[in-house]
Amino acid sequence: MAIFLVEDEDPLAELLKMNLELEGFEVSRFKEAESALVELESITPDMIVLDVNLPGMNGFKFMKKIQDRNCPVIFLTVKDDLRDRILGFKLGADDYIAKPFEVEEFIFRVKAVLRRTVDGEERSRLVAGPLVLDRDRRLLIVEGEEKELTSSQYLVLEKLMVNRRQVISRRKILQQLWNNEITVSTTRAVDMHINRLRKKLDEHRDCIKTVYGAGYKLDVK
Repeated sequence: MAIFLVEDEDPLAELLKMNLELEGFEVSRFKEAESALVELESITPDMIVLDVNLPGMNGFKFMKKIQDRNCPVIFLTVKDDLRDRILGFKLGADDYIAKPFEVEEFIFRVKAVLRRTVDGEERSRLVAGPLVLDRDRRLLIVEGEEKELTSSQYLVLEKLMVNRRQVISRRKILQQLWNNEITVSTTRAVDMHINRLRKKLDEHRDCIKTVYGAGYKLDVK
């Protein structure tokens, strides 16, 4: 599952990101609301963890701009003011955590919110530009046309879409597919899966970029 972490405090953001990733979440971290909004134009995560006191656009203003999206939100704030909590919930927040807090409690509350909310059609789809990945049916939809994927192709594309614009190394893809059983032949197999996946994207095949010496990334305008 993909989580957007919008937090400008570096030590806290790194701590939360690390612990969420240890729990198996894919985390994209943003230091300000504006950059998160840009990313939301093309992909909707499974959850947004949002600091209220951000530089520039604060968390409440950010929340007003995304109210039409079907995405659970947990607010983080140094304040524990009742009026702020009420405002956050009125804007559609699913939970509100006052700093400082224990990481274990934070992880528990993330999972609790996801259990309550991740059950609709919107949560079962990843969207990146013209590409839609239907997680329930494990189908790729390109401009309305459904395309069957093998299990390996699905896992590779899901990894790329969740980590959109981030470089994913061959090793990470291999770990996703073969549980660390990495050999020269499996390394070549990654390239084979990527090439076959590109063919299914038709005229959008160039969305999957090769970053020489590093791996692959999905770059959709």
